[in-house]
Amino acid sequence: MQRIKILDSIRGLCIILMIYHHITFLMMNFGFLIETPFYNVAVGFLQSGVYAVINFCYVSTFFVIAGITSNFSRNNFKRALPVIGVAVAVTVVTFIVMPNEYIKFGVLHCMAVCILAYALIDKFFKKVFDKIPFYIFVILFLVFYFLYKQNFTIAPIYLFDIEIPTYIIGLPSSSFVSADYYPILPWIFAFLTGASVGKYLKKVENRPKIYDVNIPFLSFVGKYPLIIYAVHQPIALAILFCLDQLIK
Repeated sequence: MQRIKILDSIRGLCIILMIYHHITFLMMNFGFLIETPFYNVAVGFLQSGVYAVINFCYVSTFFVIAGITSNFSRNNFKRALPVIGVAVAVTVVTFIVMPNEYIKFGVLHCMAVCILAYALIDKFFKKVFDKIPFYIFVILFLVFYFLYKQNFTIAPIYLFDIEIPTYIIGLPSSSFVSADYYPILPWIFAFLTGASVGKYLKKVENRPKIYDVNIPFLSFVGKYPLIIYAVHQPIALAILFCLDQLIK
């Protein structure tokens, strides 16, 4: 089946918003451009209620689109491998750069788990999954998102003196810190919403015109989300550092 071009454009917009978030976070974390009006505007917007809504929308959309496109992948197990690789690299790099709040389970870690989970569902439980209407996953997502936003923490649980990473499923310990955190619950339900919707989009016989809506720049960005995610932060860090030095 041909690509649904509008999904690339929407995903591209989500990535642009994510890049803004990360650039602003770098400014806050390292104090770049702190004496400029841009710093105040960018940080102020990031901390606003309006941005909180925007953030929820674009992150949710990112997971939904990933779920939709999983229906068009020939092998989701292989599709997950590069995501896992970049996720591990993100953890290693952030541990070196900011060891006190390095990314333990960020958006790519969660995305990799979602893709692997769907690959297993598609292989062994497809008949059961296909009978579940998409709105069930929407409801589960909203319920678990509400619980996630309550910021529950639990006492650390140890097995043979090693702390069990309960934060992966959405139950961080009281000592848990991560610069980027997207637990399996609730985000896997956003992904499964997309996977459920995608099975219908795939079956459409007469291709709707909306499928081919294309915004070239956003579409280009949306076609290469993993590469852009991998390279944008070091590039942004270098640019911000240079700009910061120029204005001092």
